[in-house]
Amino acid sequence: MAKKKMASSKKTKSKKVSKIKEFLSAIRGFIPVWFTLVVLIGIGFGYSQVDEKFYEKLSSKLFSKLKDSKFEQIEISISGLKTEMNIKNVKQKVEQFIQQQERIDLTDIRQFVGNMPWMQEVSVKRLSPTHLDIYVEERKALVRWKEGGLISDRGELFFPENIKEYSGLTMLDCPEKTLSQSLKIMEEAARMMSTLNLMMSKIEMDDLGRWSLTTRDGLAINFGQKNIHEKLLKLKKIYPSVLETGKPKRIDLRYENGAAVSFS
Repeated sequence: MAKKKMASSKKTKSKKVSKIKEFLSAIRGFIPVWFTLVVLIGIGFGYSQVDEKFYEKLSSKLFSKLKDSKFEQIEISISGLKTEMNIKNVKQKVEQFIQQQERIDLTDIRQFVGNMPWMQEVSVKRLSPTHLDIYVEERKALVRWKEGGLISDRGELFFPENIKEYSGLTMLDCPEKTLSQSLKIMEEAARMMSTLNLMMSKIEMDDLGRWSLTTRDGLAINFGQKNIHEKLLKLKKIYPSVLETGKPKRIDLRYENGAAVSFS
């Protein structure tokens, strides 16, 4: 009697397993693998009597297929970038990133894109199971920092692969830890230079805290360590008189009661 029950139970399990395999075969060509996996998990709960090892093997095969497919059918739309070259570059990097993942995680993709040097803001949406929409807001370069960095209009320091096209921006050379303070001094100096019809090429604070700047026409101005605001006001006051004498090559404002000027 017991043998008959065991035989009957095996036949029942075999039929259930056979039905699941038939179901999987039927939907394989019409439904994405990820959805098939979800359906099978639901079936698994309904057919809890089926051998657990079978489900383990089945899940393993599905994940393997998912990984091997490399998400070839995923469509990626990118908006917010200024040039077609940048769009292609970001799209290619995102595709390569997805290829390396076990699954598509929007948070991971957003973090990956956000870590690219030019990215200010990033949002990622799934328009459909096979279509991702990525919107990015690029940083706007305001100033060069030393030889390899840029500073955005929000005061953020970043390091693009190529900054040759930004060689015309004013360079700020200062220790990174003083960046916020240095930007304020630079902005004040730029405003003062504009009233004198001068344009800065470079402004620098050395390791001892001494400030100096160079204009685009080669004029070098030394401010020293302290009272930069007062020295800028002094420059504004004396510069018209300096021009009456000739074209200045160097102006040293470190003196308390005046300035030293050399001419070209």
